[in-house]
Amino acid sequence: MMKVLFAIVAALAVCLLVLIMTASHWWRKRGNMVVTHNGQPDSNINVYRSRDGSLLVHLKQSEWMYVIRPENREIGMPNRSSFFILPGYAFSRNAPPLLVPMGKAETDPRLVIERESIEFSPRDNDRVRVNWQR
Repeated sequence: MMKVLFAIVAALAVCLLVLIMTASHWWRKRGNMVVTHNGQPDSNINVYRSRDGSLLVHLKQSEWMYVIRPENREIGMPNRSSFFILPGYAFSRNAPPLLVPMGKAETDPRLVIERESIEFSPRDNDRVRVNWQR
């Protein structure tokens, strides 16, 4: 009985240690955000937040992803294989994730960062807006 108890405690300790060591790789899904696509509410877009305040915007239908770093006023696109989407979380293989800056892409993202919202263009003539309350 003591061996089983010890094995359980050891397994829990290892799991806790792994979570602590990979904390910067985990992005939590934000439920308090209102997302619109071209002015219309869109439930097919999920938003995740990292510990450093960066946002991952995942357009589920197209599988496109965008990482926005509000403190640097940057937006970039990660490789799709860089993230694992899990219920309620996204896990990044790299912390911070490797990005291709959208400023280098053919589409000008026209990034607008305000106190409680972010707005950008993932493609020409498209507009995504994320609003939240603190």
